[in-house]
Amino acid sequence: VTNGVYGLVFLLSILVGWPLIGVVVGLVRSEGTKWRQNRHHKRVYMGVTALWVGMFSLRLAIEVPLYLAGNIAGLATAKLILGLPLYV
Repeated sequence: VTNGVYGLVFLLSILVGWPLIGVVVGLVRSEGTKWRQNRHHKRVYMGVTALWVGMFSLRLAIEVPLYLAGNIAGLATAKLILGLPLYV
């Protein structure tokens, strides 16, 4: 459920033109929303946000069948592999 919600929120942020990665980076760098005026930056943040949507989708595609099959060991392994290593 968590991956589905995060994936949907990240996808919606792209569709409305406010990619979440751009919002977060703008806040961290104290730029606010200046990045939206630069087409290159906006395109890059859209792409990176799309990668995150892909990551959440990949997790769903792998973990849901394992969960539904009751494969606890496989689910635990998948959660480890698809967790921190993907963020790094």
